[in-house]
Formats: sequence, C-alpha cells, structure tokens
Amino acid sequence: MTNNSCYDCNETMERLHSYVDRELNAFEMGEVKKHLDDCPPCEKHFEFNSHVKILVHNKGCPEKARHLRPWWPRSWPTSARAKATS
Repeated sequence: MTNNSCYDCNETMERLHSYVDRELNAFEMGEVKKHLDDCPPCEKHFEFNSHVKILVHNKGCPEKARHLRPWWPRSWPTSARAKATS
C-alpha cells in the first residue's frame, strides 16, 4: 500500500459499514480511505455497499430491507428505524 494505511483488508472490511455511514472517528475514516484508495478489491466492496445504501434509501422502504443489515443510518428518520427494528 502506497498510502501506508495501518489497516489490512480484514480490518477495513470490519469498519466498512461504519465508514459508509460516516460513523467512524477522523483517524479511522482516514485509515479506511487510505486502504480503499490502494486496494481495488476492498474499493469494490465499498462501492457495492454504498450503492445498496443509496438504493434502499431512495426507495423509501427501509422496513422491507431489514434483512440487509441490522442498523439504520443516522440520517434516516427515527420512525423508519423504529419500524425496521420492531
């Protein structure tokens, strides 16, 4: 890795969903970004996860996507999160 991220692929994948949701601290965000910039396979996972999040959000049906991931982005209304997790 040319950007010298301290995260390997496994560590990056563990943080990927939180990275997509911007829930990591500044250091972690930077390290994941460095790794993604230098690792095409991990970047493909990031792109896929980002597209899934956008599709689910744009369709406005988070309750139907409950099986995709047991969390809901902070930007989604509280009522949608409550419905989806009930």
